[in-house]
Amino acid sequence: MELPLVLALRSPARLSLGIPLWYRLSMGLLEALLVASMYSGGSSPGPLGWFFSAIVLLALLYEEKWSFDTDTLSISHRFGLIIVAKTFSVPLAEVTGFRLVPWTRGTLPGSAEERADAANTLAVSRGAQDGQANPRVLSGIHKKPFLALVCETEGQTLLVNMVSARKGERLRAQAERLARHCGKPLAEG
Repeated sequence: MELPLVLALRSPARLSLGIPLWYRLSMGLLEALLVASMYSGGSSPGPLGWFFSAIVLLALLYEEKWSFDTDTLSISHRFGLIIVAKTFSVPLAEVTGFRLVPWTRGTLPGSAEERADAANTLAVSRGAQDGQANPRVLSGIHKKPFLALVCETEGQTLLVNMVSARKGERLRAQAERLARHCGKPLAEG
């Protein structure tokens, strides 16, 4: 399942990119329905019921959140289960910029085929409507193009978000807003 992260302004100095509210509400509703159905039969739930309930509960408690704060001059990434989530932080001064990177599942890195698919993915993310930019036109039938937003720092590259090329315009808008908010350049490729 591809879960789109949502960009929200938490304060004038802080942008947050995280799991949308509709996901939490739907997982909470699904968990409530599972628990209600497990106990409505009058007998104790079986192992399969407990298994599915545990999986939905884990999905409900999962957290993935990036915070871009210009007051504290830092970028932080909080991930994992809410009760035991880990936080990774990078000073904004170490960030050199943001980059949109095309990637196609099923291509050989460095090949001419990969370069052609990458150019097509970038064109699709820009909203190009010509025949050269078609999310369905790839050099192989089992290939799927993606667009990734990465944060480049001095010494490392952090994957912030990755979406299918068809949703690339939304990721591009998020990347432009993040780069503008942090005062860093946005590049492609």
